Amino acid sequence: MAKHTPPTDLQIPAFSVRQALVGMEMQSADEPILRYLDLWSRQVQIESAYFLHVVPDFSSFTPFPEEVRPPLLPDYEIGEQILQSMEKQIAETLTEKERIYVEYEVVEGDPLEELLLAAGDQAADLVVIGQRAQVERHRIQARNLVREAHGNVLIVPEQARMQLSSVLVPVDFSAHSIRSYQTALALARQFGDSLDIHLVHVYELPDLSVYKVSKTPAQFQKMVEENRQEALELFLDSYTPAALRKRVKARLVRKDLPGIAGYLHDYAQEQGVDLVVMGAKGHSKVELLLLGSVTEHFLGINSRVPTLVVK
Repeated sequence: MAKHTPPTDLQIPAFSVRQALVGMEMQSADEPILRYLDLWSRQVQIESAYFLHVVPDFSSFTPFPEEVRPPLLPDYEIGEQILQSMEKQIAETLTEKERIYVEYEVVEGDPLEELLLAAGDQAADLVVIGQRAQVERHRIQARNLVREAHGNVLIVPEQARMQLSSVLVPVDFSAHSIRSYQTALALARQFGDSLDIHLVHVYELPDLSVYKVSKTPAQFQKMVEENRQEALELFLDSYTPAALRKRVKARLVRKDLPGIAGYLHDYAQEQGVDLVVMGAKGHSKVELLLLGSVTEHFLGINSRVPTLVVK
């Protein structure tokens, strides 16, 4: 296997957030979001944070469409009470709030639609939402948000650990993998020596049963594994600054059953990683199908590990 020399002068830009949009439910899932955001803000520059709570549009549930029910928010006291509660909770949790320009808003409507509208209006480069355990609509909202948002998305499960010492980065050697890996490297540099990266490539053996091959199954497996290992090492050495090389663990995971996301989820649980950084495809139909096959599936089965989806 060829040896590659890690670049010594590779520049990794710091990970920073110009405008964060934080969705709040005014329920139990909010505290982990704020605590995790506080953890990040100690090492990551967050210039501005826009906190949004969406009151459901109850008029859409009326069995009589001809009846127009008044919205809740024109009642000034309701909106003001929610804003005061948001402000109090944020003030009590964010220790670095003096360095962050903070805004609050309460609107009425569909939560996903309002989040996407606000993300566009605010030009948010990071959207943060929570995920309550065993609540399927939260998983659906996370997957749909990742599909539609143009900026990075951070999903913080209710059971997330409030620490950051290990990051899992799945790679398929694409441009999206490079972006997610560079993001993880930036976080490793900013959070210091205590943060390690697990660089994982999931591969499978092609089915050659219908072809005539000169190698035994064991020989063929060895050949494929060596090929994938060399590709992983080349990726590692091409994009990893020498100063960070010892903090990156490159791993091959062989896939024998359908679905990559399940293997990533199992690896995250077995290794006890604190964050998963995944690349996302673009917005074409083909890219959305690819996104749905890995990132969305992972979000659908993950209930413990915060996930940063890099666009």
